[in-house]
Amino acid sequence: MTATVRTETRDKVRVIFIVRPEVRNCVDPETSQAVDAALNEALSDDSVRAIVLAGQEQAFCTGMDLKHAARHGVHGVMIEERGFCGLTSRPPIEKPLIAAVNGFAFAGGFELALACDFIVAGENARFALPEVKRGLFAGAGGIIRLTRRVPGPTALEIIMTGEPVDARRALAFGIVNHVVPVEQTVDTAIALAQRITENAPISVRISKKLSLAALDLAYEEAVELSGELGREMLDSADRIEGVRAFAEGRKPNWTGK
Repeated sequence: MTATVRTETRDKVRVIFIVRPEVRNCVDPETSQAVDAALNEALSDDSVRAIVLAGQEQAFCTGMDLKHAARHGVHGVMIEERGFCGLTSRPPIEKPLIAAVNGFAFAGGFELALACDFIVAGENARFALPEVKRGLFAGAGGIIRLTRRVPGPTALEIIMTGEPVDARRALAFGIVNHVVPVEQTVDTAIALAQRITENAPISVRISKKLSLAALDLAYEEAVELSGELGREMLDSADRIEGVRAFAEGRKPNWTGK
């Protein structure tokens, strides 16, 4: 798409790469806007049913390009109403989103990974919110999402020390889903995405919506939402197709409707 972002499609999975390896894939305005555009395109393409976000070579993303920001300011890095790279403040997206993290996921890079549904980490992955070391704070959702993902004292240690966490420790904390050899990181994330795309798109969408909502809703409210979403699913073509395909012993032909 641009010199700093490239995309590829594998079956029903769109892979978005940040390509600034010379600066550990830190993000300037051009890159942030290009990632946002790539996300918008993937979300609007009905043939794409899952998205993988990755970094080129030996880093995922090391956050905002502070040298560029020091010279030119931060205008253009934060996308209006969607945040860093058009992701960190974006309303929850319907399609599954997986981060494939090799090397450094620092500052805004860690916040990008936390904004994804799953994280597949290479054995060399390191995660940190080092903003406190620079008189800043992780204001692109990192503090909020990390605190919701791990026990409070664990989150506070990562946030308040700014020290990095390696892949194995991140797995033990529940920050990441899988740790794999470095050379397998992107392929493993794509394989996970492809397993999801084998399922009914409407079921995946509804299940994700209810799971995310359950974090904030009272139990009774979550049950009520579950009923509403269940009725939507019962009226869907995919439900009819799924039952029919099972009865006929064949692979279902999902339409997402």
